[in-house]
Amino acid sequence: MNRYEASPPRALLGLAALAMSAITIGALVFVPAKLDASTAANDEVAAAAVMCNHVKERS
Repeated sequence: MNRYEASPPRALLGLAALAMSAITIGALVFVPAKLDASTAANDEVAAAAVMCNHVKERS
């Protein structure tokens, strides 16, 4: 006689797939965008400081 083997819980597998998708999207999209935004802000501050020094030197 064949024994019945229960299949793995599909809801749990679906939840795991959703979590892995969220982690992947976060790591590949949101984290680099956030890091790039802070770098751009630092570049703007540095550029403003250079312009202020340049204006002071010409006065």
